[in-house]
Amino acid sequence: MAFLPKRPEEGDCLKGAFKQEPRHTSQGAGQGDNRLSVPEASLLEGTCLHTPAGKAKVETLSPGHAVLGYADGQETPHHVSQVRVAYGMTLPGLPDDEAGYPIRILKDAIAGGVPARDVVLTPDHCLFFEDKFVPLCLLVNRLSIFYDRTFTAYKAYPVQTDPHAVLIAENLLIASALPPCPEDSHWHTRTHMPVVTDRIVVEGLYHRLKSRAEVGGLESPFYLPEVTDDHDLQLVTENGQFIRKAMEKDNVAVFMLPPDVHEVHLSSRASRPVDVIGPYVQDKRYLGVHVGDITLVDSRKRKKVMTHIKEDLLGWHPPEEDGGRWTNGHAHLPIRRDAKRGPGMLGVQILTTIPYLVTDYHGPRRHRHR
Repeated sequence: MAFLPKRPEEGDCLKGAFKQEPRHTSQGAGQGDNRLSVPEASLLEGTCLHTPAGKAKVETLSPGHAVLGYADGQETPHHVSQVRVAYGMTLPGLPDDEAGYPIRILKDAIAGGVPARDVVLTPDHCLFFEDKFVPLCLLVNRLSIFYDRTFTAYKAYPVQTDPHAVLIAENLLIASALPPCPEDSHWHTRTHMPVVTDRIVVEGLYHRLKSRAEVGGLESPFYLPEVTDDHDLQLVTENGQFIRKAMEKDNVAVFMLPPDVHEVHLSSRASRPVDVIGPYVQDKRYLGVHVGDITLVDSRKRKKVMTHIKEDLLGWHPPEEDGGRWTNGHAHLPIRRDAKRGPGMLGVQILTTIPYLVTDYHGPRRHRHR
């Protein structure tokens, strides 16, 4: 098993409810604890591992059983040190990667005969490619590798070997599970093979597998929502009035402000990069627009609005290295105008945008576009 490094803006690959209990251990059953937790890298019930005696379903394995591992182009036996049973429950309504669904890898998804038939694993599993492990959840392409929404509950089995090994499941090379992580260690220190999450490596592999599926004529079993580059930024006043931009020039959106408006929300589309770019970006934040300078013009007097940079306001992600900040699609912005002045003009510099799902809005606009 391998876990992705935790970023403040990231979630785990899997956040469904998951109960684990010891099934067989090398020290004897009953010494573990029952708890709700994020699952280990596990194979779903019915999945076969290769053994010296042939294929064996994972639920039939016990400590001491031999399974085949892969190293340096050779298959070598490894002894199972522990197998546990884990009970997964899915939470429909959440994004697929947070709802607890397992991932199905279709027959031939990786290469001809790899896997030899469909394999279903938990998202925290790693696949082995050449000399490295790659987390399965970063390769989901919704064609040949996808979250299987047909599951509402399931049994899964983390299989540990001593030492940690590359196992073979229906010709697919996968990682054996790792023991629980000690507080003073990290996943990359507990396996002899590197676990690679770098986008420059994983993105190429993702597109290679997706292209293989497309060339093979696979069609996504899911409804694919429309994507747009239009952020559709508007202002929402304290009393719920929507103000559309008067113009946009040189990446600055300009809005006309009524005299009595002293604070607004920047309201736009907001999507997760993992949904609109690809899982390999590992960014699960809802991103609206990346805002730079904000300028207020009142009675021909111009001043910079700095509240979004200096203050901890709702709807803003932490500042980026360039000094700008991303909104989450509905970001609070106090303007603090002189109450005696008349109409004004607000200019919002948009540094960066992303592709957006057409219906992805937040705040009061969310329900208007459902």
